[in-house]
Amino acid sequence: MPELTEVEAFAQAMLRWCGGRRVTALERLDPTVLRTEERDLTGMTVRGVSRRGKHLIVTLDDAELMVHLRMTGQLLPGEGAAFVRASLRLHDAAPVQLIDPRRLAELHVLAPGGAARRLVGLGDEPFPGPRPGSWWRARLGGARRPLKSALMDQALVAGLGNIAASEILWRARLHPTQRASELNDGEWERLAEAAEAFLSKAMSTQEPDRVVYISRGGENPFSVYQRARCPRCEGPVTRLSQQGRSTFLCPRCQPAPLG
Repeated sequence: MPELTEVEAFAQAMLRWCGGRRVTALERLDPTVLRTEERDLTGMTVRGVSRRGKHLIVTLDDAELMVHLRMTGQLLPGEGAAFVRASLRLHDAAPVQLIDPRRLAELHVLAPGGAARRLVGLGDEPFPGPRPGSWWRARLGGARRPLKSALMDQALVAGLGNIAASEILWRARLHPTQRASELNDGEWERLAEAAEAFLSKAMSTQEPDRVVYISRGGENPFSVYQRARCPRCEGPVTRLSQQGRSTFLCPRCQPAPLG
């Protein structure tokens, strides 16, 4: 499932594949993938690729192409893959395909500056870091909600999803149901260190031109997510449901809050 680090990896790859190249066509193989009015990108040059939260933004001469990968979206150069929903064709390079078996990914063709206007409600970015404990407290400390819920609130901090939140809390030895507003200074520092460690490791393990999800046969690179035993204490990993999503934690390393 693409979260901050996966989308960042795709953005860096897209810059290698497309940067400075001229678009010959944006082909829609699935008519539902484009969520804005169609606009001709033919002849425009790709000037840059960036990420905001979980959104990838391709900047062209007189337009922006915003991609939201959702649950299972991928971007890959080449042709002939299965589940291709759109293809960005380039003058002197292989086309870049948007692949998505669940058909949830979205394309938005926007005027210059359109992505920033659409994403104005997103919170600050935790990457690249490091961010101190005071940074996290300023953004999450007022939330009288479970800590994992606050971490995943895109209006507070942009880009973190279900997997990242579980992994960060495991590293910080914090229980996901603890209220964010009840953390002390030491716990905020632990959260900050855990977030930096997780995001740095997740970025370092990304392959240069391919992201393979666990659900599609990829190896599980995580410490607690979908694990049976904790790699730190070797105790059993527990799975609980929060907001309809699975949370993985180690009860020994992440004791439940009192009361």
